[in-house]
Amino acid sequence: MNKGFSLVELIVVIAIMAILVGVAVPVYTQYISSAEDSVDKQTAGEVEHAIAILLIDPEIDSPADNVQIKLTSQGLKFAAATDETTYKDFMDELKSIVPNAKSDTEYTFTISGYSVSVNPPLVKNESSSTAPKA
Repeated sequence: MNKGFSLVELIVVIAIMAILVGVAVPVYTQYISSAEDSVDKQTAGEVEHAIAILLIDPEIDSPADNVQIKLTSQGLKFAAATDETTYKDFMDELKSIVPNAKSDTEYTFTISGYSVSVNPPLVKNESSSTAPKA
């Protein structure tokens, strides 16, 4: 009597394992991508709240209307280079509140008065939040 498995049995087992891996890998990569998107949205939400808090702080010189701040994989920065020097204290305070803010998705925060709008929106059908007036 021969002990062990035949070649056909081994090929069948390998084929079944290949099918399982073929199904599992795309599901896993989709799960990882979804988790990374959630982290990016959470970070952008923290930045949005920090900007709203700083806008009502009387000790910080707030940016003028239509000033844009970008959140990228490199961190936080003003969209216009001239705003970097004009609102340096504001950006320093913002970076101290959310020190490691980075995102693979680029978000743009537009300041208008005491409100901050985010593009792309963090939640469907919601494109802005408003800070309480000082």
